[in-house]
Amino acid sequence: MPMPESRKARLAVLKGLFYEYLLTKGLKKTQQRELILDIFLSAEHHVNVDDLIRRVREIDPTIGYATVYRTVNLFLESGIAQEIQLRDSVRRIEPLYQDEHHDHLICVRCGSTTEFFSGQLESEQLAAASNHGFQVLRHSLKIYGLCRKCQ
Repeated sequence: MPMPESRKARLAVLKGLFYEYLLTKGLKKTQQRELILDIFLSAEHHVNVDDLIRRVREIDPTIGYATVYRTVNLFLESGIAQEIQLRDSVRRIEPLYQDEHHDHLICVRCGSTTEFFSGQLESEQLAAASNHGFQVLRHSLKIYGLCRKCQ
């Protein structure tokens, strides 16, 4: 299935921001970093870093764990990704789009995660921050409970 144009455009923006960040830090745009970036951005949402390493090494077994971890840290530092902590201690990251936000429903029994968006919740959160004189840079909402299957 072809990727929608809007998603392609957002991915291109994230790539551009990452490459610009590398340039400002005096770091090189290497083939290894490009591969790791492409695999990371090809995921629909959050990525388990261990799975990212596995997928990268399937394509290029010469890329080491340390290279992937350092590159993931560059994603976070550059602002193109954010780290998310769900139910377990697994390290996960997800692309950070300026125009796209979602929250998480996390099942405490099976660990499944459902991503959702609610404009009403977004408005309420921003209003609460404004009422307290707080400028929101980013936020995360996680709701823990039981999924349909586990109820």
